[in-house]
Amino acid sequence: RNENEYMYSTAATEIEARRLEGLNKLHNSHTLRYLKPHLSNSKSILELGCGSGHLALDVMNSVDSTTQYLGVDRDLAQVEHSKRLLNQHPNAEVLAMDVIKDFDKLKAKGPYDLIYCRWLLVHLPNAVRLEFLKNILSLLSDTGIFLCDECDNRNVRFKQITSTETATPYQKATELWSELSLALMGFLQNDLEFSPEKISSFLTEASKEQGGSVTIDGQYQVVLRGAAQKRLITDGYRSSAQTLFKAYKKPIDEFIKPFDECVAD
Repeated sequence: RNENEYMYSTAATEIEARRLEGLNKLHNSHTLRYLKPHLSNSKSILELGCGSGHLALDVMNSVDSTTQYLGVDRDLAQVEHSKRLLNQHPNAEVLAMDVIKDFDKLKAKGPYDLIYCRWLLVHLPNAVRLEFLKNILSLLSDTGIFLCDECDNRNVRFKQITSTETATPYQKATELWSELSLALMGFLQNDLEFSPEKISSFLTEASKEQGGSVTIDGQYQVVLRGAAQKRLITDGYRSSAQTLFKAYKKPIDEFIKPFDECVAD
């Protein structure tokens, strides 16, 4: 909804750039675990929403020099960051494009042996998700594979606090945090009902025209230990909060400073 700044941009804040790099360090080994069995047979790879390019670099370091890679992202700052990371790989190309609006451009460069995305479908509105998946599956080669790595959002819950005239500071803080969290989820357009079953149903419906089968292949959960890893999560809310308040032109300094003092707890 905010046309001025992209929420996950590496150019948004230094905090956000550091957080995205840290999240890649946490998650990339798990993502590569399901990508690697398909990389050797894929001569053309498309990554949707390549972001800061850290995963793309790991992928390109795992394939031979004949493999063609195309990464697309709608944020120009992230695209430029990805290009710098991948400049040692001449067969890697990164383009700034909206995977929904610019579908024809993707089609012109296809077909692809492997298409994958990570944490992308959860941000697509239900109204366009099915059509988007149909389009993406149509880009596959005859033996092509589409892989998606998504979060199960059913575990996301917000504590509901009833306001009273005698509310304690803890109750008031929790109420404010809940309100901000819900606002952020709406701003990010996250699907709070996203689940493996829901993903599978969309993929099954989309694949009817293309044929093929849909499987759910395992799950994992990263356990955060210590303040440094927890900060990857809290800093994300902080940088998102800065963007949210900027969009609505509300002051945030008084909210952020006390939060900084407590972030290591």
